[in-house]
Amino acid sequence: MKCNSTANTNITTNNYKNINAINSTNNNKNVRTKSKIKANATTHYKSILRESTYRKLLFANLINRFGDSIESIAFTWIVYQITGSAAWSAIIFAFIMLPNVVVQPFAGAIVEKMDKKHVVITTHFLRAILIALFIFLFKLELVTPALLSVFALTITSVESFYLPATSALSAQVFKRDDINAGVSLYSVFANAATLAGSGIAGFIIAKLGVEAAMFTDLSTFITAAVLIGMLKTAAGSASEAGSTVVASKAESIHSFSKNKSVSSLHKTGSNSSIRKNKNASSIHEAGNSSSPSEPGYISMLKDGISYVFSTPVVRNFCIICVLLNGMLIPLNAFQVPIVSEIYGMGSELISISGIFSSIGGILGAVVLPNLSKKLSPLKITVLGTALLAGAMACIPYGRFVKENIFLAYTLLCACYFVMMAAASLIGGILHIQLMKCVDHKYMARASAVFNSSSAAVTPIGSFAIGLLVSRVSISQVLTINAAFAAIVLLLIIIKRPVLEKVPYCWDSH
Repeated sequence: MKCNSTANTNITTNNYKNINAINSTNNNKNVRTKSKIKANATTHYKSILRESTYRKLLFANLINRFGDSIESIAFTWIVYQITGSAAWSAIIFAFIMLPNVVVQPFAGAIVEKMDKKHVVITTHFLRAILIALFIFLFKLELVTPALLSVFALTITSVESFYLPATSALSAQVFKRDDINAGVSLYSVFANAATLAGSGIAGFIIAKLGVEAAMFTDLSTFITAAVLIGMLKTAAGSASEAGSTVVASKAESIHSFSKNKSVSSLHKTGSNSSIRKNKNASSIHEAGNSSSPSEPGYISMLKDGISYVFSTPVVRNFCIICVLLNGMLIPLNAFQVPIVSEIYGMGSELISISGIFSSIGGILGAVVLPNLSKKLSPLKITVLGTALLAGAMACIPYGRFVKENIFLAYTLLCACYFVMMAAASLIGGILHIQLMKCVDHKYMARASAVFNSSSAAVTPIGSFAIGLLVSRVSISQVLTINAAFAAIVLLLIIIKRPVLEKVPYCWDSH
């Protein structure tokens, strides 16, 4: 999960718009009105699924997620199998995350001026080639920790071009009215694909070896590239609508994020809106004045950075995500050491816990639309952070149940279930804001800068934890991490950062 920031401004607790963008009027809605809303939501989902372009994008992304979930388990197992060191696991995880910080901001500005569909297809094929080369070298037993680091850097560098390109491509495919329902459906299906991939990965590794798991990932890249090649941008897409509105009048600063769930926006006061509109207009004019015809690369990159960090909601989420990503570093870097050293289990536990993690993600995505009608973005963020901190604190207790298979499986699976549900809630607040509120002329740049900024702590933290784990046990590292999570939760509660945006970027007023 990548998340984000703090500010000292109080926020309102207005209700979110629901999945069909129907405004809540009061707390005394009758049963007939609620039934009508649910019926409209169901009808909207069916209508979107009838769109062949959306189906192709959905299937391509689901296949990609399925392959990634298999690869993540296979690669972490390979790292620990070759190095036998928790410190090396953390270091290689740092290399995996480093391009997100160093490469992605530049990649976003480059991708902005390119055909997004061609970029996505190219990156899929490049990653397939790299995985094929890795399988070949691994089969010849030529893979070393240093070579693992090189592959990690290279594959993630290619992915740094894929991420902003696929965000912008999704905006081109989605119609304006389909964003909420479309992203909601994708979130549920994506977690289901991850669940399936996590479930089958352990079996593939145990029965057929890690080479077979990596080959499965390779085939998903090729399949996804073919499906993306069949896409056509829908008329009246989100990107077209957003560009038209902002070109005529920069009505508001927009907020953005990258993750896996549903979200909504809040309206606050008009005075705040006026101040933010002025900021948005100045940024937009700066972008247009950078060149009389087409803005240069450096100008586009600067505009993307200015756009993100001058937008309070985006900036605030970015800081929160930096803190949350810091909390998640030990869990991501030490997946295999946690299972093997603390719980005394093999790859099967990684696979099973991955299944429960995916189920938690699905649950978070399903409950978020209704939960967001009752709780403000700040309260949902506090709830998610509290759940993350609590689950993290329980993981080290696996050392007390490692001789009992049932208790060991139950404890770790429950922890991952809760953590992924919490991550889904927090990430859900962000994702639709990307589609609905970021000026699509800034989409690739803003997403790249945002993702890079929120992920900046990961490679630094991974190197630090790699050094720390050579001096203390993994259980002690996880206990320290849980204490850090509690401090983050306390800071969010005290600071009460602004986490809702007004007005809706596509509102005509």
